[in-house]
Amino acid sequence: GNGIWMADSSKQGAAAIKADSIEEFTPGMVSILDAGRMAKQHPDGPKRFKIALGGWSDWARIGSVANAKKLAHLMSELVLAVFADGVDLDFEHFAEFDQIPGSNETEAFNALILNLRAEFNG
Repeated sequence: GNGIWMADSSKQGAAAIKADSIEEFTPGMVSILDAGRMAKQHPDGPKRFKIALGGWSDWARIGSVANAKKLAHLMSELVLAVFADGVDLDFEHFAEFDQIPGSNETEAFNALILNLRAEFNG
């Protein structure tokens, strides 16, 4: 719930967003922005550029509805900051995380989708 990371938080430059809001561009955000710029300037015409969120690792855990609300806000700010076309939600393995005491990944994921839609609708 303290940011969006592209890799393990101990790795230099792994942070895309380090706090509750985008206040400065991190090396991670610059990398994402460069990928988006290349997509928009493709020789065969502009390509869609989405930010992928999730994946098969513990980093993909949302953990709670409160974290989902924070994540939705941060992702909407990131999409705007790097001129992305949207977000690809790559969450496939809820059952394993739902077995962790105090965790309800399915409820958190549903909250993420609803809050992300609300953020994008403005």
